[in-house]
Parts: sequence; C-alpha cells; structure tokens
Amino acid sequence: MSHKARQIIEDTNNEVLVSAIGLFEISIKLKLCKLVLRKSLADIFQDIKNAGIVTISIQDRHLLEYQSLELNPEHRDPFDRLIIATAISEQAAIVSIDQHFAYYQNLVEILW
Repeated sequence: MSHKARQIIEDTNNEVLVSAIGLFEISIKLKLCKLVLRKSLADIFQDIKNAGIVTISIQDRHLLEYQSLELNPEHRDPFDRLIIATAISEQAAIVSIDQHFAYYQNLVEILW
C-alpha cells in the first residue's frame, strides 16, 4: 500500500469503508482455496469492527450505478464493477492494487 493511501486510511478525520461485496469475494476465494489468509475470516471481520471501519451493504443506488457503468471489454469482473459502482454512489475513493480499476479513474479516485 502506498504511503498516501495509508495516510488517508489512518487519518481519523476520514471515514473508512469496506464493501460487503469485497468481503464476499474474499469468502468465495477462501472457499475455493484460491486465497490463503494469516487470520480467519471471523478474525478479519472483528478487526474491521474494532478499527471502526464501516461495512457497506449493497444498496439499490449501488445497483443502479452498476447498471449505468459502461461495460469495458477489458474488465468484465462483476465484483470489481460493483465495488466501483458503490464507490461512485458513496463518493468514496477506492484503495486497490488491481490495475483494472484504472479503467474507471475518470469516475472514481483510485489509491494505492
């Protein structure tokens, strides 16, 4: 994670959000043995709660924003696109190393 992204996250004046869809994607990858974590998913959920990070559930406005996103033939991942739509709807930046998010940098701020 970049120094800039870390500073923004650690700044107590900023509200830090995590999308439930991102947590769902992590859960799927764990179940399929495509991801290994140092902590259990339950511990990660507790860490999120303890850090005061707000988990955003999927809202109607996120799905409506998802529908308005132009489909990029280079990036069709529905999880990523819903995370992007959520960030746009919430007027929030995204912290991600995923290079595909750069396709949407004209719509939402991408940090890493």
